[in-house]
Amino acid sequence: MSGGLRAERNFDTIRLFRAVAANTDPDQPLWIENAASGSGETIVGGQRYAVRWSVGAGAVAGESAGFDPTDLRFPLAVRGWSPGDRIRLPLGTKKLKKLFVEKRLGRERRRTVPVLVDSKDHVLWVVGLARSAEAEPQPERAALCITVSDANSE
Repeated sequence: MSGGLRAERNFDTIRLFRAVAANTDPDQPLWIENAASGSGETIVGGQRYAVRWSVGAGAVAGESAGFDPTDLRFPLAVRGWSPGDRIRLPLGTKKLKKLFVEKRLGRERRRTVPVLVDSKDHVLWVVGLARSAEAEPQPERAALCITVSDANSE
């Protein structure tokens, strides 16, 4: 639009705003080489996230997900989503774009959602939205627990 204005439709809302050059850091994936405990940071869609992982027993909830380390194909990566990414759910596979629409996540928010993938680029976890049916933790075994949280709030 003229005058530097931009219009954006997000589901049932139309938003007008002044276009400002985006000053965001480029995405920086974080690699998890093996099941040994560790931590690091990743940048997804300009948002910084702190990532911690360790093997152990215990409840997994919220910003965390557990995986059977013997079923994982390392290295794992925490990165942003890519067009065509699919997640295997208990009742079949689903494109992440469709998952985002079902969860009513707008385009801007989708850019900032971290995704955990294995070495074959299979989506294991869409942080805060869905966990794959792959590498389900077994009750009798220790699980690899991965936690992703906003690095700015720590």
